Amino acid sequence: MTERQKKFADAYILDGDPVKAFTEAGYREKPAASAARRLLDTPSVKAYIEEHAMCARSREVADASEILRYLTTVLRGEHGSDRERLRAAELLGKRHGLFHEETDERTAAVIIVDDLHG
Repeated sequence: MTERQKKFADAYILDGDPVKAFTEAGYREKPAASAARRLLDTPSVKAYIEEHAMCARSREVADASEILRYLTTVLRGEHGSDRERLRAAELLGKRHGLFHEETDERTAAVIIVDDLHG
């Protein structure tokens, strides 16, 4: 992949507009739209965009560890109201399996499965 193709791919990943990325990368070919589409179909450019777009999206979305750290800061009162602290405690408790509903066998529902087809 050439340096100009890499510039195009990086601009396309950021903006999603192939024509704008095409001109930002320094291409002057006309018509820009069809030339940009051809560039998007270039195997090395396509592979680069797929690989780097996935990384860019993963940075935008919080992972489980980040969510747990945030809930912990809320629980500890670093920010949030008492209600938010309680909700954070509840969510963290559920995550760590602290709450288990106990079923009373006397009131548990009975499920009858008719698997005899004759």
